[in-house]
Amino acid sequence: MPTPKIDEKHQRRLADLGLYAGAIDGLKGRKTNAAIKAFRVRHGLGASVKVDATLIARLQTEWGRWAQPVPAPAADEESVNWPIWGLLALLALAAAWGWLAR
Repeated sequence: MPTPKIDEKHQRRLADLGLYAGAIDGLKGRKTNAAIKAFRVRHGLGASVKVDATLIARLQTEWGRWAQPVPAPAADEESVNWPIWGLLALLALAAAWGWLAR
């Protein structure tokens, strides 16, 4: 049986859990090792950086299956505020029309 390896989806899961703050690149560097160790300790799997079938299985079940949709990134502030400004502009026009109609 081949040895399991860390890849982007595993790093993303560790990041979702708040354990990893590095680049999602699939490389097992210092930050990834620290996240793996923290995850293993949190789940009683020992304080090591070993990637084994138990670790991979626990990562997969921690937040559901890999097929679960990943939330969309947050919209930038301008796109979030645009509907509000549009609504305010419409209300201002309606108020102005009401004053002009009198």
